[in-house]
Amino acid sequence: MDKDLTYFMYRLETCLEEAIKEQQQAAGGPDSVEDDLAMLRVLEELENYIDRNEFLRCLLYQVYQKNLH
Repeated sequence: MDKDLTYFMYRLETCLEEAIKEQQQAAGGPDSVEDDLAMLRVLEELENYIDRNEFLRCLLYQVYQKNLH
């Protein structure tokens, strides 16, 4: 795997994990609403899609590269 793509995948995974943790806190808090739990499920499903779909990873990598410069 290309070094830049490997780094991108690492960063993407890290960012998704951080977003999921933040959403878990929001969904578990006293002011939680259905939207918080729904968004948590969306983020988790997005993470699954990215893990299983090479085409999606490539598309996201292209967006990343395009916006780097």
